[in-house]
Amino acid sequence: MTASNRMRVRRVFPVLLLLLSALHLMAATYAPSKLVFTGADQYKAADLTTVTGLTPGKQVTTEEIDAAMQKLVDTGLFSDMRYTVNGQALTFMLTPVAADQLLTARYKNFVWGPTASLRRWWKGGFRCSRALCPLPEP
Repeated sequence: MTASNRMRVRRVFPVLLLLLSALHLMAATYAPSKLVFTGADQYKAADLTTVTGLTPGKQVTTEEIDAAMQKLVDTGLFSDMRYTVNGQALTFMLTPVAADQLLTARYKNFVWGPTASLRRWWKGGFRCSRALCPLPEP
């Protein structure tokens, strides 16, 4: 390789790296027109959408999709999940936890206070999703 060819390669290489990183960033952003949940028919799609925090038609990155999947994991309702995404749909393939693995919570003498104070408590970090554990409307 001649000296002039080496210089050309040295000039082109950073430009190629920049273009490849730009392509990677463009490929990591999607705008699916709808969210689809398969395998979890016992839950309403609207409730699961609320849990994810995603909005159909809005730009979303792979990091935001991963964060949405973590929110679904945090519900404790699913043992496995995957997703596929394209311009038409972001599809979550969910495997619900076996019914015998879910626990029922029962409370004795649970003081049910004013709905407004419960809503503040709910927003303060209670781990059950508001969509899956809704409060009555005032």
